[in-house]
Amino acid sequence: MTKECAICGSKIGFLDQDLIFKDGRICSKEIKKYGFAKKAGSDVPTLKAINWADKHTISELKEFIANGDTFPDIIKKQNIAKINAKAAKKHNKQTKMEKICFNCGSKIGFWDQEFDLKDGFLCGNCWQKYHFSSHVSERKMSEYIETISTAECQKLINNPDALDDVKIKYGYVKHFWENDKQAKEKGKDKLEQGKIKDQKVAEEQAKAAALNKKYEELLPIFQQECSAKFGKYLFDDTRRQILKKKSFLFDPEFYNYSDIISYRINQQGHNETKKHGITRALVGGALAGGVGVIVGATTGGKQTDYIDHLGIIVNLKNGDNFEIVFIRKIDEIKSNSFTARSIISDVNGLISLLDAIIAKNQSLANTTISSSNQAKVNSTADEIRKYKKLADDGIITQDEFSAKKKQLLGL
Repeated sequence: MTKECAICGSKIGFLDQDLIFKDGRICSKEIKKYGFAKKAGSDVPTLKAINWADKHTISELKEFIANGDTFPDIIKKQNIAKINAKAAKKHNKQTKMEKICFNCGSKIGFWDQEFDLKDGFLCGNCWQKYHFSSHVSERKMSEYIETISTAECQKLINNPDALDDVKIKYGYVKHFWENDKQAKEKGKDKLEQGKIKDQKVAEEQAKAAALNKKYEELLPIFQQECSAKFGKYLFDDTRRQILKKKSFLFDPEFYNYSDIISYRINQQGHNETKKHGITRALVGGALAGGVGVIVGATTGGKQTDYIDHLGIIVNLKNGDNFEIVFIRKIDEIKSNSFTARSIISDVNGLISLLDAIIAKNQSLANTTISSSNQAKVNSTADEIRKYKKLADDGIITQDEFSAKKKQLLGL
């Protein structure tokens, strides 16, 4: 496919030498003319020229040409500008020149992260807060904002969508095997997926913050109204809720009495001579009651010499469960010890409380069903009275009324 030189307009054939820019290419004649070649008279561009062209547009090249610059002149000026910029930065650090973030007004200290703009500075906190380099190259974004003013940067802060456009356009990472379009598309996908992940993280953080706020507000109330306490679990009969206090590794949890449907005892132990464990799970609650009197017998030394683990697993309506643990494996308590008897007493107390909660839930459920049935009966009676009046007024026949009455009564 024949292409044209962006400077002189001549055709560039398939086998002709050319130099490719971001938005066009130039022919071999222009390569020689403006010093992009390896040596005088050659039309083969240097690697430095290829890399430079890959990052610049034809419009930028034309501006340099208008100033009478060749490629060596351009590189020389850019090197001088870099040297001056480095010298200025070094001078600023050496003199500890006071720098102020244009956005938040905070002072940028000697060791603080800073990002330079044309006419000011942006601090590292604002850079992170407004996600200037989230999911894109920080180096390329920092190079970009060096080319804009504080006013332009403020517009990006105020308009996240505009900032995303800039990140897609300038912040993508390009590998040598990719062209600009492929690299931008990959960068755009990475940015979109990253924002989805950030949104999920933000939602989880908001949820955790709301839970902790609720916990801080209700903890004193639970401590004051506490009906029973088993380890980290506070039972409040007034609120009909259980609070699991938060710990270093775990967030607080709230459980409603009404969600408890059953429980089971999780017991593990071993004998003095037989080190293999014996595990028993006794079920209580909606399907099997009266477990409390059994616990003492099953953990009092008749089954195992040692209790390795003892807890009650509480099952909830939604399929979740939690375990209130009394003895952990690291404890290894003798079954006939005073400590074991004291713990078993606490376990029986919890079982009695759970039995009462489950019985109350069943009673409330039965009351709700009875109320629903009574409401249904009352509704049927009202319907029959309505049709009886229609029959008495002669609007419908007696036979029609009788048929409707049988239908409403389900006969």
